Amino acid sequence: MTILDKIVEKKKIEVTEAKANVSLSELQQYPLFNTACYSLKESMLDPQRTGIIAEFKRASPSKGLINGTSTVQEVVKGYQDAGASAISVLTDPSFFQG
Repeated sequence: MTILDKIVEKKKIEVTEAKANVSLSELQQYPLFNTACYSLKESMLDPQRTGIIAEFKRASPSKGLINGTSTVQEVVKGYQDAGASAISVLTDPSFFQG
């Protein structure tokens, strides 16, 4: 079994548990539920941006801890200031210490 297989297996369990704990109707009542999403395509093609998708992850399954000191806010702000078109933040606690 590869690490990706393990991540997918764990996520399936987590999604099933989350669905059991919060119904769709409850989710629809959350304050940000109807917030419009940004378009990744538009952001990537914006000539004022770099076309780069920057990533923040605290750790990786293969390398362990990558960045245990910087906050996600600091790193993301730096990416924004550098003109990243999009930012991926890995929030998984089990595999990426998110």
